[in-house]
Order: sequence, then structure tokens, then C-alpha cells
Amino acid sequence: TAYFGAIRVKPGGIGALQKRMFDSYPTVTVVNAADILDIVQGVMDKTSQAISFVAGFAIAGGLIVLASSVAGTRSRRMREVAIFRTVGATKATLVRIFTVEFVAIGIAAGLLGSILATVLSSVLVAQLLEASYHFRWVPALVATGITAFLTSLAGWIASYGVLRKKPLEILRGIE
Repeated sequence: TAYFGAIRVKPGGIGALQKRMFDSYPTVTVVNAADILDIVQGVMDKTSQAISFVAGFAIAGGLIVLASSVAGTRSRRMREVAIFRTVGATKATLVRIFTVEFVAIGIAAGLLGSILATVLSSVLVAQLLEASYHFRWVPALVATGITAFLTSLAGWIASYGVLRKKPLEILRGIE
């Protein structure tokens, strides 16, 4: 037969209580739940740090890929600018066009990343931790917004100077 009991003690009195219990009842097992919770919290903190590192690494890698793809399409983008300017587009119009393009790509990437993160998190929580997963909109929307901003920023950094070229220079192939 096994009996279980629980008591709540202030942190300063735990050691004295455990000593008294061991001295009075040597066959009774005393388990300090606070120590177990500290260990679990430490594991969860380390897991969270590992996941954050991997997510940051993935975001940095994605930004590098984005910047290189935008840089790779620089000549096409310069030709687009030349054609738009030839038909009368202003710099402000071109800035709006490119910004909308970069933000749309960022939103698509952010939504895809949020969906994948949600699916993987729910599987991790359900399978590994055997707990229920509760989706939260705010982090997903914030991550999507940050991704859109960073994508737009990376796109403009990679496209630096494209709007300054004269259409005739670009169309003739002088860069």
C-alpha cells in the first residue's frame, strides 16, 4: 500500500522539515516538487533558447537568400526601371511599386514561416511534451510584420542605386 500526501512550506523551512521527516520516518520518501519544477524549467528554457537560435539562423539565412535573389535580378530590375521611366513613371511611383513588391514577398514569406512554425510547434508540444497546443495570433502576426519589414529593407538595400540610373544608359547597356 502506498500513501501520498503534500504540504506547502516556505522555501526557508524546507531543509529543516526534510531532516525532521528523515529522522522520524526513515522509510518515507520526501520529494521536493520545487526542485523538480526548477529542473523542468531549466530544460524548457534551454529548449526555448535552442529553438530561438534555430529560428534566428533560419531568418538570417532567408534574408541572405532574399538579398542574393534580389541582387541577382538587379539587371532585370534596372531594365524595368528604364522602361517604366521611359513611359513616364516617376521615382515616387517606382518606389511604391518596388515597396509593394518587397512587402508582398515578405508577407508571403512571413505567413508561410508562421504556418510552418505553428505546425511544427503543435507537433512538438503534442508528441514530445504530451500537452495541448494553443495557437496565438499576436506572435504570428508580429513575426509576419517583422519579416515583411526586413524583406522590404533587404530588397531596398540590394536594389540600392537602381532608381538613379538614366533610362538611356540602362537600355544601351552602359552600367
